[in-house]
Amino acid sequence: MASENPLDNEMSDSVFMVCPLLARAGMLDRAVEHFEKMQTLCRRPDGLYRHSPLAEVAWGRGNAFPLLGLALTLTHLPASHAGFARLKAAYENLARELARHQREDGMWRQVIDLPEAWPEYSCTAMIAAALARGIAKGWISDSRYRLQRRTSADGAVEGVCESTGKLTSLADYIRRKAIHGVDARGGAMGLFLATELM
Repeated sequence: MASENPLDNEMSDSVFMVCPLLARAGMLDRAVEHFEKMQTLCRRPDGLYRHSPLAEVAWGRGNAFPLLGLALTLTHLPASHAGFARLKAAYENLARELARHQREDGMWRQVIDLPEAWPEYSCTAMIAAALARGIAKGWISDSRYRLQRRTSADGAVEGVCESTGKLTSLADYIRRKAIHGVDARGGAMGLFLATELM
C-alpha cells in the first residue's frame, strides 16, 4: 500500500513512517523517490525541515523524523544503489545542521531554531538514536553530540510534545503542551535510543 499511496499528508513524518518500510521491503527505488518528494516539500533553504508546507516552522519531531527515517532507510539501502549517496548526503547535511542548534545540555528544542522554545525529549531521543546509528555505521564521525539524562528510574520523561498534526503558524507549534511524566511516545523513543547505544 505504501508503495502506491504513502499517505504522507505532506508531513516530514513520512520520511520515518514510509521510506524505511519501502527499503526494508526491497522497494529501494520507491524509498528514494519518496524521500526526494518529501525533501522537496519540506526541506527549507537553511537545511532544516518544516513539518509541512503550511508553515516554515522547524518543529522538533518534524526534523527528528527525517533524520531517523534516513538512518533507518540507509540501513537497508545497499551502498551500491544509485540513491545511496544522495540519501547519505541528506542525512549528513541534516545532522550537521541539527548539531548547530543543539543546546548546551545536549537537548534539542520543541522548535529547533527558536532559542526560547523548551527542550523536547522525544525529538532529542530520535535525533540521538539517528546519530548513534550513523556513527556506528561510519556515515558520520563527529563527537559533538551529547545527551544528558532526562528519564527517571520509573520511566517518567521530561518535556515530550503532545501529538501534533499539520499546523499553520509558529504560534500554533509553540502552544503545544509539554508532557512531564510517563508518556508512551517519549518513552518509546527513549527505549529506541537505548537500544542504539547498546
